[in-house]
Amino acid sequence: MLGQLVPLYRRHAKGKKYKSPKVSIYIPAYNAEKTIKRAVDSCLVQHYRDLLEVVVVDDGSSDNTWEILKQNYENNPHVQIFRQEHGGIGSASNKAVSECRGEYIGQLDSDDFLEPNAVQSLANQLDLYPQVGLFFSNYRRLFEDGSIFIHKSENFLVDQLLYGCNVTHFRMFRKKVWCRTEGFSDRIINAVDYDMLLKLSEVAEIRHYPKVLYNYCFHSRNTSTKNQKEQYKNHIKAIEWALERRKLRWGCRRLGENSRKVEFFRLKHRFQTNETQARDIS
Repeated sequence: MLGQLVPLYRRHAKGKKYKSPKVSIYIPAYNAEKTIKRAVDSCLVQHYRDLLEVVVVDDGSSDNTWEILKQNYENNPHVQIFRQEHGGIGSASNKAVSECRGEYIGQLDSDDFLEPNAVQSLANQLDLYPQVGLFFSNYRRLFEDGSIFIHKSENFLVDQLLYGCNVTHFRMFRKKVWCRTEGFSDRIINAVDYDMLLKLSEVAEIRHYPKVLYNYCFHSRNTSTKNQKEQYKNHIKAIEWALERRKLRWGCRRLGENSRKVEFFRLKHRFQTNETQARDIS
């Protein structure tokens, strides 16, 4: 039944060229004139380029993002560009993934860039393990002062995703798996990826690929670094929505206004018991 509801985006045919890309990389962009070309170009130099497309959605930028996209990629057969009124990261991501034609979907933020082997590495893993819905890698964090930090996700357990986002960049998932969710939320302005990953974890297996495939450029303009209080608030919302979807009789709250820890408590009818667990949500 599910196979009938989820469309086939690409059929294999020996000895024939594929009419549609196997992998799509989506990039939601907002006021990204300084970095968008680097992001897109990091996709176009991938070892997997012949089976790859890039889908960029300009979310109503007020700078020259759209002009840069048109000037550089309007006639590029490997790139689709779209522009919409500003609707937020969730709206732009939904538009982008909806336009993706690939069987596999990779995520790239407009201010970051990929390693040249990123797409091929995770696409190969999805080919090898058809039961897995999403693979993610390690990443390199680049700071404005020139310092570098390598982030490695060790001993990954999907159950820990409820305590915080432990599914790091680079991420690649099957589009048919995404179609089984309600998509990205437009009710929050950050923690949107975290909310989406919780949804994907409910319908598919997630695995870690222990190689550095992604360069995360950390700076004050990052959506994830703006308004930390709002960030933590939306993390809690994403967790609460996940608990509701899973019909779990638990609630959660932060341990103090400026705390990075979240406390879970069991619900019994309309009353709370004292059974709690506290974990760091970072």
